Amino acid sequence: MSGMFESCYNLVNLNIDINRFITSNVEDMSSMFKDCSSLKNLTISKFDTSKVVNMSGMFSGCIGLTSLDISSFRTSKVKDMSSMFTYCSSVNTLDISQFETSEVINMETMFYQCKLIKSLNISKFNTGKVTNMNNMFS
Repeated sequence: MSGMFESCYNLVNLNIDINRFITSNVEDMSSMFKDCSSLKNLTISKFDTSKVVNMSGMFSGCIGLTSLDISSFRTSKVKDMSSMFTYCSSVNTLDISQFETSEVINMETMFYQCKLIKSLNISKFNTGKVTNMNNMFS
């Protein structure tokens, strides 16, 4: 699913029930919604992400996104979360409290330019394998 909706600049709404996508075998969701700058709301809480290893840039450049429901993401196999939320500058709440990060090695610019987020619960983050956290919260 890498780059599936990438650069859909004028996409405001997905007129499909994206939660019906069968994602149980997906390993790469990198840049999936990258630069969907007009997208306002996204609920993908029913995605099965249990086999995903790459989420880099998944929501990067979604500057118009105000609501993002990823609360049920399973991330125990993810190795790359770099730039995952870069420039999500209109999102003010982000529930990543259940993210399992013990396999992640790259978190570079993960929350870069997320200007409106008031708090993040990263208390369960295990960063033992992370080798790159450059500008993670810049």
